[in-house]
Order: sequence, then C-alpha cells, then structure tokens
Amino acid sequence: LYDFNMIVSINKDTHKVLLTSIPRDYHIPVYGKGGRSDNVGYHGAWGITTSMKSLEQLLNIKIDYYVKVRTSSLVGVVDTLGGIQFCSDKSFYTTHATILDSYDDSKGNKLYVTKGCRNYNGVEILTISRERLAYSGGDRQRQKNCQSILISIFNKATSSSIITNYQSLLNSISDLYTTNIPRDVITGYIRDILDNNTKWTFNTQSLDGYDGSGTVHLTNAIDYIMIPSKDSVSSASYNIKHN
Repeated sequence: LYDFNMIVSINKDTHKVLLTSIPRDYHIPVYGKGGRSDNVGYHGAWGITTSMKSLEQLLNIKIDYYVKVRTSSLVGVVDTLGGIQFCSDKSFYTTHATILDSYDDSKGNKLYVTKGCRNYNGVEILTISRERLAYSGGDRQRQKNCQSILISIFNKATSSSIITNYQSLLNSISDLYTTNIPRDVITGYIRDILDNNTKWTFNTQSLDGYDGSGTVHLTNAIDYIMIPSKDSVSSASYNIKHN
C-alpha cells in the first residue's frame, strides 16, 4: 500500500523535471482487474507493476522505471545527506509523532515545525511528509510538501559537497530503496551534472478531483474517495508528454 505516489518526468535535453503527484484516494480503474476501481494507494496490493500500469492507463503515458521507498528508507536517505531543508508558510505542531516503524503516535513527541526554512533530520522529514491534518488542504497540501521534500533531497544530493563522492553515496543508500533503474542510467545523469555544471529546473503539478464515496480497500466497503477530474487528468497528461 502506497500513501504517496508521484510520477517524475525527466527531460535530459532541457534539464527540466516535472513532478506529478497523485492523491492516495484517487479512485481509478485497477489495471487488469476487469474494470474494478480502487484508491491509488491500494493498487500496490497487487504489486508495483499494477500501480504503474494503472497510472499509465489513466494518463495515457509510458512509465519507464519505478523507485519504491519505505518510510525507513526516507529517513536513511535524509540522514545520509546530513539532513535537508524544509520551508513552511506557518508554524505548527504535527499530529504525528517523531517515530519510525510505528503508527502509534502516543509513543513519541510531536514535532514543532517553524515558519520559514530550516534543516530537519530524517525522522523529522518523515513526520512532516506524513502530515495532512494540520492543513486545511489536507492530503492536497501533503502532496505539495512531499514534492518540496523530493526537490530538497535532489538539491542536497547534487550539491558540490556531496555529489563529488557520488559513488560512495550511491553505495551507502543502495539498500534503502527498490528500483529497476539501471545503475549506469543513474550515474549517467550524475556525470551530466558534474561535467556540465547543470542547473535543473523543477515544475510541479497534482492531479485533482471531487470528494465522493465508493468501494475501497480491495473490498466492497464504502468509504471516502476522490473522483478524478477529467480536466485535471487531461492537463497533467499533456504536461507530462510535453515536459
């Protein structure tokens, strides 16, 4: 099950990256399941390939690779980088605790996120990435926060103090995620950054929709869903194809 889903579109010629977030409750047909629909977060119960194919089908695109990151993986990557910057437009206490490998928020302390930009360690970034109840925008704001976190990880990983030792960095985090991206593809992008002092531009978008109810969790149970907006899907598909 995946709480956060994102399509990363990379144009190596223009050095542009487009991040497309898909809300976890986006209710779309599950690939290969006879027209059955479920929230995107539960498509992963049939495996990463089903999740990819479902999103390909929705957006009429081809997804070449996947990266699956666990909560502990996010913490490990951020801590390996020495923490990353997160910027907030308000100060607040998280509703989740700064804990790992547990959803029992009674076992840890809540995190105070300050207005403005500051550096956070791995478990703090995990706590921020989980947060939605502190925002009036709910999961929509969480999607934006996760996009911001991914950009901060990229910026820190490609900073001059880190990227020159990229081989040791890749080795140190290699067991923190699962991917089918060949190692030579990853190192090819890194060499491009090193050789050309490349400045990458990030753009973001999120699929949107309407509140509703429908069958969820691979059962006939009825719960909250987000009904996709056809205009949002069409616009996102166009942007991905023309990134």
